[in-house]
Amino acid sequence: MNDAMSAAEQTATPRTDATPRLVRAGEPDARPLLLRAEEAAHLLNVGRSTVFQMLADGTLPAVRFGRSVRVRRADIDALIEARVSGAA
Repeated sequence: MNDAMSAAEQTATPRTDATPRLVRAGEPDARPLLLRAEEAAHLLNVGRSTVFQMLADGTLPAVRFGRSVRVRRADIDALIEARVSGAA
């Protein structure tokens, strides 16, 4: 490693394409359709184990490919909309 790099730069994790990002109005939606549990947890601001519990109890539908579990972004959006209180 370069001696000039700070400790924070050496330990920082790089941003990946799977990291959620905001989409501006009029911009094509390039967000992934399926998310890993950790990505869903990040979007919902909960822990990964909470997402797995939601998948187990049916609160959040799961998409399974063999042993892999994914969550549809549309299901996350619907979960959020269903839990909004005080909607006009």
